[in-house]
Amino acid sequence: MKTSNVHLVIVTGQAQANLIPILQFKPKIVALAVSIEMKKNGNDFVKLLNRAADYLHENIIRFDDVPAMNLQAIENKALAIYQALKEKYPTETITYHATGGTGIMVLGF
Repeated sequence: MKTSNVHLVIVTGQAQANLIPILQFKPKIVALAVSIEMKKNGNDFVKLLNRAADYLHENIIRFDDVPAMNLQAIENKALAIYQALKEKYPTETITYHATGGTGIMVLGF
């Protein structure tokens, strides 16, 4: 089984839901999908990644203003995020953590 070096998470109010798989798998790059409502949580999660998991800012990519409602808008943003990650890391597998965000966000991603 190939280990993924890029992990995509939806920032949520419960940081441990996203932190546990990152600590377990230790991807090189952590990509954060952050809704407007979770902007502060996104900032806090970056600090947590810096402190608890020794991630540098260059190993964390943020995608802000991800819609939290409207399935079509969420799907469109998710596709744009995926395309941006594949352009930047064309040979890497992208692992998606379906542990954060709203139910509709998880469905849309």
